[in-house]
Amino acid sequence: MNTYKIYKLNQNVKDLLEQYPEIKEKIITLQPKNVYFTKQLECLFENNDGVSDFIEYKLKQRKDYLRNKNIHIIKNELTKETMKCQVFDYYVIIEASKKSNIFLDILYQISKSYVIMDEQVRSLEV
Repeated sequence: MNTYKIYKLNQNVKDLLEQYPEIKEKIITLQPKNVYFTKQLECLFENNDGVSDFIEYKLKQRKDYLRNKNIHIIKNELTKETMKCQVFDYYVIIEASKKSNIFLDILYQISKSYVIMDEQVRSLEV
């Protein structure tokens, strides 16, 4: 299962990352622990208000879809694959075996500003 941490970037941050790609590692470690860090997050990323509801709206007709607060799960009975999407205030974490999945498709329907900032790919060992 691969894990993708996805942010919806403000336009000024896109330009900043293109100019200084090395700051990406520092940016993705920010957490809203206090007012100062929360303000920094607000400057860098757009809030995910309404994203969970939109994901539910798009997937609620599927029999294999499940929602628990901000966690969305699809259990594909045919392939036995489970995909999970967890929506936080300033980022989204998707766990799926493939990079192209329904959760990413839905995020890109919302905005083209979503960018995968951290990708942990686990390869199968033989």
